[in-house]
Amino acid sequence: MKNAFNTILILTVVGFVALIAGALYFGAPAFGWIIMIAIMAVYLVEQFSAIRKMKQIIAEDEVIDSCEKGNAYPEPGTGVVAKRIELAKRLLQKNIRLDSPIAFDVLSSGSSIPLNRSVGSTVILLGLMGTFFGLMQSVATAGGAIDNSTTQGTLDTIQVLFQNMKGIFGTSLCGLFAALILSASRTVLSSKRDDFMAHLDTFTLDMQEDESAEGVIEEDKNELERLFESVEKNLSVIASSVKEGLAGVVSMVGEELSAMTSKLNQDVVESVQKVSTEMTSSIKTVNDSLAGAVANMNESTQKFGELVGASVTNAFSPINENIGALSKSVEAIPSKLDDKLNGISVALNASLEGLSSGVKSSLDGVSGNVETALSKVASEVKAGLDGVASDVKAGLQDVAKGTMDVAYLTKDAMDEASKSIGDSVAEQVKQSSEQWADFMQRLEDKTTANVDSQREGLETLKNVALQVAEKAQAGSAELSQNVSEKLGALSSDILGAFQKLSETSSVLLEAQKALTESIDNRVVKEKEATDALGGNIVETAELMRVNQSELSANLEMLRSGLETILEKLSGDTAEHEEEDNFVEHLNQSLEAFHERASEVLMENAVKTQEILLEVLEQTQRSAIPAQPKAEG
Repeated sequence: MKNAFNTILILTVVGFVALIAGALYFGAPAFGWIIMIAIMAVYLVEQFSAIRKMKQIIAEDEVIDSCEKGNAYPEPGTGVVAKRIELAKRLLQKNIRLDSPIAFDVLSSGSSIPLNRSVGSTVILLGLMGTFFGLMQSVATAGGAIDNSTTQGTLDTIQVLFQNMKGIFGTSLCGLFAALILSASRTVLSSKRDDFMAHLDTFTLDMQEDESAEGVIEEDKNELERLFESVEKNLSVIASSVKEGLAGVVSMVGEELSAMTSKLNQDVVESVQKVSTEMTSSIKTVNDSLAGAVANMNESTQKFGELVGASVTNAFSPINENIGALSKSVEAIPSKLDDKLNGISVALNASLEGLSSGVKSSLDGVSGNVETALSKVASEVKAGLDGVASDVKAGLQDVAKGTMDVAYLTKDAMDEASKSIGDSVAEQVKQSSEQWADFMQRLEDKTTANVDSQREGLETLKNVALQVAEKAQAGSAELSQNVSEKLGALSSDILGAFQKLSETSSVLLEAQKALTESIDNRVVKEKEATDALGGNIVETAELMRVNQSELSANLEMLRSGLETILEKLSGDTAEHEEEDNFVEHLNQSLEAFHERASEVLMENAVKTQEILLEVLEQTQRSAIPAQPKAEG
């Protein structure tokens, strides 16, 4: 672009210098100087205009380059590029493609750099004007010289005329030279202007691609909105299902926990009652057995007291040993029973503590912990009861064994028993029974106290378990309530949005149905109008065909009549005597033809007017209901 600007500037300077040099060299006459000045003025104006256009093209091309590099459009202004961008944006907003012929014509006519008309012919005409004026002046001077009587004057005049010929034709030569320079400058300017317009058109079509990309982005945005709507719909369904599932799980866990707690309390109470009952029955059985054994011993001693008096001294030591063993065995029973009961209590406490910690740690392990604790309690209770039973059995066996030994010894020493030994034995047995009664009372008291403490511990454990269950149930209920509230709020929001969407969809559906019905009615009316118009056209065509056939027949009659006239005029027939009749017949034929032709034309005109009026009425009827719909 800058090279073209420099070229035009150089041509302007060189051409102006050449015009000045030519004017001075050729030495034009007085009027020729005026022509030369006019040529120079036109030349300079045209060249300065070309330089200004070239500057404008360079500036606008730089604007396009900056837009392409920066990917941004300039602010609205008065430039060609700014006008083209503004016009293209308006067309794109109306969904008109820029590559269509109509849009291209609008863009080219609305925003372009026009070129002025060439003034090369003007400078040429000015040069010819100077030449013709010089020739006219020379002819006038030569005519005056012919009137001169002397030959020398004529020669001087001719010499002056030929000397002025250089100036006369110099104006034409300067005009031609100026036209050449102007043509070259215009060629350069036109080439660069075409390149700029091509660049501008390419830039405009790139705007179409940018807008298409924006349209694709808008479509992607709409697609994302539709995806979000579907995701929200799926989330609402998931939220409702999760809400129902959580409600069912919470209710089921609460029911299971309540059932397991009640079952646990019932099993523990039953186990404690069963243990207490079995222990009481076992103690009563032991007391009865010991009482029976002592009674039997007393009876045997009293019965054979008199007989074993003599051998009491020898059998006293084994009897004392047996009685001591018996006392030790009886004394060992409470300690063992206490140990077993303490073990049972410790096992019960440990099992209940493990059960409470299992309930506090996790709701999921309630059933497993309860089953484990119950099985452990059952096993410990069973083991304790088995131990008590074995110890009692062993004691009874020892008592029975001692009794049998005493019986054997008493039988062996029956003959040597004495009354004194019987009295001492009876007194000692009496003391033993008193000690045994005292021991059984203390054992019963300790057992009752232990059972009471165990019952209190079980009650405390029951209260703790109930509190833990209540807290767990309250926490589960609160969690369920919070989740239910949040899910309810979410579902209500989603339900409101879908209600609004359904209302909008119903309104759009009604509008679409109304539009479809109006279009169907319009199509039916247009079809009826088209069918009626087609029928009228068919009738008109038939009528015109009939009229054409009648007109052809009339023309045939006219032709035969003209032939007859020609034959009459040529004299080839022998009917000269009936010329008057012939003329009358001819006049009648022409009048009939004229009347028939007039009727045919009138019928055609009337029928055509009726068809046009009917078409106009149908058009008005179809346009009347369309106006309110357009206004609505």
